[in-house]
Amino acid sequence: MVDLAESTGFYLHTWQLAWSISHFLDKQLHWHEWVASQHAALRAAEHLEDRAGQAHAHRYLGDAAVQVGHCDGGREHLTTALDLYRGLNHDSGQALTYHSLSLLAARQGDHHQAVADKRHALSLFGRIGNRPGEAGVLNGIGWELVQLDQFNEALTYCEQGLAISQESGDYHLVADTWDSVGNINYRLGHAQQALICYREALDRFRALGDCGGEVETLEHIGDIHHKESDTAAAADS
Repeated sequence: MVDLAESTGFYLHTWQLAWSISHFLDKQLHWHEWVASQHAALRAAEHLEDRAGQAHAHRYLGDAAVQVGHCDGGREHLTTALDLYRGLNHDSGQALTYHSLSLLAARQGDHHQAVADKRHALSLFGRIGNRPGEAGVLNGIGWELVQLDQFNEALTYCEQGLAISQESGDYHLVADTWDSVGNINYRLGHAQQALICYREALDRFRALGDCGGEVETLEHIGDIHHKESDTAAAADS
């Protein structure tokens, strides 16, 4: 449909259709298709001189590029998206882009920069009252603090994020955050509590059809079984 819309001159439909399937393509790991659809979106938005459409397309292109390992290209797209959002006074777009930049920084091993970018995002989400956005970023800050071996502070952030995500009914965030809380408990030596958290996450990822989340959580469960010398259960996971 995206390709047909572009080829027949329905440019508004082109970028909006590409926008609407971004989450699906990401969660189902169709990253190359995500890149292709967002290139079509960007061409369409440029044809329309639609700056908001261009910003969205650049942000998603940045996210998709990072997923396929093209970090330099991803940073270029995300920086362009951030400039466009600033020009539009689009706080939500800026917050989402800072979050994306934090994921890129983490991918490149700069966890201090990742935390700084997430704090920018947290401030912007707080300004506009986006509670699910705040919950996601709180979980993200906690995850980055884990990478910096600040486990107790990380647990505080993730538990705050879990409470808000449950309150807001964002089930993807609930699943992501249960996984994070499980990981922190594992790092703190609380293996049984970690398993409980991971199973909460796994049930939700499966219900949502989130293949990537399911894979990562199964790997984490396998790590616990392996550490406890239950090699059969580890292999099954």
